[in-house]
Amino acid sequence: MSRILRALLILAAAASGGCGARTEVQAVAGRTATYQCGDAVITADFRDSGVELTLGDTTLRLPQVVAASGARYADDAGNEFWTQGNSALFTQAGQPRRDCDVSRSGG
Repeated sequence: MSRILRALLILAAAASGGCGARTEVQAVAGRTATYQCGDAVITADFRDSGVELTLGDTTLRLPQVVAASGARYADDAGNEFWTQGNSALFTQAGQPRRDCDVSRSGG
């Protein structure tokens, strides 16, 4: 895991202060989360160097890229998945950006 991502995760954990009943999803290898993105359901399987997204019959493998905040994954085709806490932004190439919220997570 990159030092930047590790530092961001530490800062996010410190900022949350353990308050609130809802556990935030951390985009770390080995974690899986399901997001509701409008009418679409996306399963995100976080890996060492990226994320594998499953949307129905479509699978996208996106490498991790630099982000000022949260964890961002993108490819050269215009696909992007950007997570922060229990929210995400998802853009599938050629389609409008969707706002997403975690509906289920596991490790």
